[in-house]
Amino acid sequence: MFQTTYSALLSGLTGTLVEVECFIGNGLPYFNIVGIPSGAAAAARERIRSALKNTGYSLPPSRITINVRPVDPLIGSSVSYAPLDLPIALTILACQKLIPSSPIEHSLFLGEFSLSGTLKPLPGALSLSNCACRSQFSSVYLPLENAAEAALSGHTGIYGLNDLAQIIELLRGHLTLSASQPAKPEHPESVSFFDTIHGQDIGKRALMIAAAGMHNLLLIGPPGCGKTLLSKSLPSLLPP
Repeated sequence: MFQTTYSALLSGLTGTLVEVECFIGNGLPYFNIVGIPSGAAAAARERIRSALKNTGYSLPPSRITINVRPVDPLIGSSVSYAPLDLPIALTILACQKLIPSSPIEHSLFLGEFSLSGTLKPLPGALSLSNCACRSQFSSVYLPLENAAEAALSGHTGIYGLNDLAQIIELLRGHLTLSASQPAKPEHPESVSFFDTIHGQDIGKRALMIAAAGMHNLLLIGPPGCGKTLLSKSLPSLLPP
């Protein structure tokens, strides 16, 4: 039995598409994950085993092999492999014919399990959803707390989930969800406008250069010298 689904990993500020393959064959019960570091694979195995058990499922008494690819560009960088928990669990269930395979082949799945099967928030949801836009996936499923951020990518098929049980019901057609809407930007209550600041010529010049060139900015000085005032005025130099 063979099944494939898709996920993404965050490498720096960029989301990288990965393919998750599952094969369940004859042999002594064994659950192996290849293509990612052994420490990350061991942690994922325990989270997935516990999440399935607490959702009412279990690993089949067979030889299970999960292959994650391509990951070569990610080796050597600080990559979190936790988003692979959800797609790995779904490929195992699809291999057992417990969920339909067609929906998971055209969607992107992101999610780290707690031991109870709930989905934990992920860092970099916007970058990961941008990966789905580039790869033209019809839907993206990820933790509910990340859905509004991910929807900022412009993808119209972002769906937030609470736990593994919810997405199983969704894929079976027993549940419907509305696509998430983009998060509304938070506007500060008070903004200092650049042209109202008197003096601070060097600091104001640094702000203009940073805003024009999209550079990083570090303000250093004793308390009361104007660092906060200058930093609050920066949004007034940027496009709305």
